Amino acid sequence: MVAGAEPSVREAVLRQLELLASLELQAKYERDVPAADVPAELVCGWFDDLDLPASASSVFVGKDLESVRAFSDSFEKARKDTQGLSLSELHSNPKWLKVAENARILLQQLCVAG
Repeated sequence: MVAGAEPSVREAVLRQLELLASLELQAKYERDVPAADVPAELVCGWFDDLDLPASASSVFVGKDLESVRAFSDSFEKARKDTQGLSLSELHSNPKWLKVAENARILLQQLCVAG
């Protein structure tokens, strides 16, 4: 983490990764907020709300920064290939399942680095 970086921003990144990593949490989100377009919210949460990967250098350094950027790149590619799919369709799509797997890996890395 960058010295002096806002801890709440880092925590928000970790919360978003937790959601991206968990198909169960994504399904719960859809059940709890039926009016939400959960696939769009997942994308907006990462790329718009957290402004990743652009803002990553204000929160992360070194290997963590590289990993956040690499995840963002792979997420962006998968987003383009899965755009317009419902949450249930995403959950059976190999590209989305890879996003979730990569989010789990990154979340573990960042929690260890904590």
